[in-house]
Amino acid sequence: MVDDITEDKLAAEALRKANVDLSLFRKLLDNSSDAIEVIEPVTSRFLDVNETACRTLGYSREELLAMSIFDIDPVLARIPKK
Repeated sequence: MVDDITEDKLAAEALRKANVDLSLFRKLLDNSSDAIEVIEPVTSRFLDVNETACRTLGYSREELLAMSIFDIDPVLARIPKK
């Protein structure tokens, strides 16, 4: 029995590259001196934050990931969406 593993090797390489890219993104995010928040556009919940954002806002990463921007600034909830 002979199996063609070409597709498996290509998928494994694509997954490895995606993990490297994700690791690079995480390092850039965490090492930025700017506060960075990634917000889900429909729910306005925090999807990701860096350490600078945590220090600036005074919350842990886990706390922020359980919140929305309206928890931080309730005034934003009153601004009409276009």
